[in-house]
Amino acid sequence: MPAAQNAAMIELHLPSRLGWERAAMDLAASVARQMGFPDDRVEDIRTAVSEATINAIEHGNRFDAARKVLVVLMPEGERLEISVRDRGAKALSPAGASDAGGRAPPSLEHKLAGLANTRGWGIFLIQQLVDEVEFSSTGGGNQVRMVVHLEPPGNPLSTPVTAATGDHRRKAGKAGKQTRKAGVVSNSRSRPDAQ
Repeated sequence: MPAAQNAAMIELHLPSRLGWERAAMDLAASVARQMGFPDDRVEDIRTAVSEATINAIEHGNRFDAARKVLVVLMPEGERLEISVRDRGAKALSPAGASDAGGRAPPSLEHKLAGLANTRGWGIFLIQQLVDEVEFSSTGGGNQVRMVVHLEPPGNPLSTPVTAATGDHRRKAGKAGKQTRKAGVVSNSRSRPDAQ
């Protein structure tokens, strides 16, 4: 890593107990606000970090308080990278991914009607709320790497949600692409300024 990036790296080590995800959420929100993210994007970041941290606590570390969850934030320019790592022996399976295992994304309508499992929303939400996400596993644990870009004014992805425009995050998520290679699933949104 470049020296400038190391200087901006913030690490948080958490016990694998529910409730500690709030510390990760609050830290990520604080960093995002300092970087100038708008309030709706700060809330997206909070939710994505919460889901990734809860998954690490519950599924990766299996509530073993001796196994720490590592949350790393790297703000750089107009980009915030967040990694959440567990020490679990079981490889992460992003089953909530819309292209994973042939499963469709969860349905809010089915959930409200009591027809759907209440599980499986975390990865789906993360994919919808961040600009890039990668899921990877090694012998030493699992990692969810998320990237959120501070989008300039006038970017269609930063347009407020209204009845006329619809949900910009859902549109961006559908326009994005997912790739899978060697245990990594990546979801990248298409951005007008990205090449």
